[in-house]
Amino acid sequence: MNRYQKKRIVLALALSAAVLFAAGCERGDVQPGGGEPESSGGESASAPAETLPSSSEADSSSEPEEEGEKVRYPGEVPEEIAESASYREALEMADVILVRGVPVTGGERPKAFLDAIEAGETASLLVYSYGWDGQYQTAAFSGAKGAVVCTSTWFMQYDSVRGGQVTKENCGILELSEYGYLSWAPGAGYELSALQVVNDSEIFADDAQRKEIYNTYLKPFIQCGALAQEWTNADELPSITFLYLFEDINGPQVWQEYGSEFPFEKVKETALRYFEVSDDTLRDNKFYKQELDAFEYEGGRGGGPVCIRAVSAAERGGMTEIDYEWYSPTTGAPTADMRFRLTAEKTGDGFRLVSNAKITA
Repeated sequence: MNRYQKKRIVLALALSAAVLFAAGCERGDVQPGGGEPESSGGESASAPAETLPSSSEADSSSEPEEEGEKVRYPGEVPEEIAESASYREALEMADVILVRGVPVTGGERPKAFLDAIEAGETASLLVYSYGWDGQYQTAAFSGAKGAVVCTSTWFMQYDSVRGGQVTKENCGILELSEYGYLSWAPGAGYELSALQVVNDSEIFADDAQRKEIYNTYLKPFIQCGALAQEWTNADELPSITFLYLFEDINGPQVWQEYGSEFPFEKVKETALRYFEVSDDTLRDNKFYKQELDAFEYEGGRGGGPVCIRAVSAAERGGMTEIDYEWYSPTTGAPTADMRFRLTAEKTGDGFRLVSNAKITA
């Protein structure tokens, strides 16, 4: 059993909840109908027998430092955070430091904190969690079994260390899941807040390979909705998928270059790089204007966290089969009936996605 086996502590009291970062997820927009599924527990299945070897060019940013170092994964800390006043303070004071959802500290202190609370001792845990656009929060948990309080402080700038917005809540429910997620709420019936406090590399022995598979085959398609449903050919996907893909692959510069009119041929060019899709499917879109041969689109998809992790990849019959699963943003546990196998074929300079099917067994 995983050494971070779930610990549930039912305490007392219930006040109003304050929602903090849902960490550990790939955040952003999701295609309508492809939102966060309900969570259930479960273990990740083992990789296929013919697992792809890791590339020599795999991302090494999350390689751990020596045991005992406070910041065990320094490659995850961008310069603008590393040089900030709050980060210097965090190095002195924090038990856990998160950078854009990724724990860069070791998982020993969160586990020791939960162990102490369960044993009836008074204990504390201080978390610094850095988001995007200069914002960060601190979450200070303190108390003893039956009376733990979380004091959260929000700051709008990385260099701010005083004067943040403060909220407090009693933790009637406090848990550390086997997937390294600390979750809490005032009591039953309240929405859980959560932070991932244990790095995936301390949960999954093959985490480096999983990250490589994720970055190569899954990350480019997280936001467009292609990974949220089954399909046997690209023409079965909603046409909006490919408009979203064009926006995601090409980034903010598309707005500077095209304004709110995306040329059909440019959208098609991006779509055909990754999918074998027909012109008719691409044009079957409420944003497509025939007189312009372009999409009048102003963005604004909305949506919530998209939590998907790679499980394995294997070569079979000239194809690459990528297994992945959706997971809960509050526990990290795999979501029931949301495990898929994405099939890709190699092209001259990359790959093209062929199908996506649920794994039922």
